[in-house]
Amino acid sequence: MPNCPEQTYSFVDSMEHIGNKPLPPLNQELVEALHNRFPDRCPDITLSDREIWFQAGQRSVVNFLKHSLDKQIESRFNNVQDS
Repeated sequence: MPNCPEQTYSFVDSMEHIGNKPLPPLNQELVEALHNRFPDRCPDITLSDREIWFQAGQRSVVNFLKHSLDKQIESRFNNVQDS
């Protein structure tokens, strides 16, 4: 099954502001494993609407974690440069 083009979801940025607690440090290996387990792909036509939304929710969590990991890496990099 071909993958859909990678999308940037506008709600990923807005999710960072939900709640006041920052995420704990994320692990690249975990995020990659989740990315492989819940790939960003087009829905199968045989799936029900409920299954499609369920898979979309799984993938949105992976996208959020990938985005958050990128921000954490960028922040660490900037902190090292400032030292």
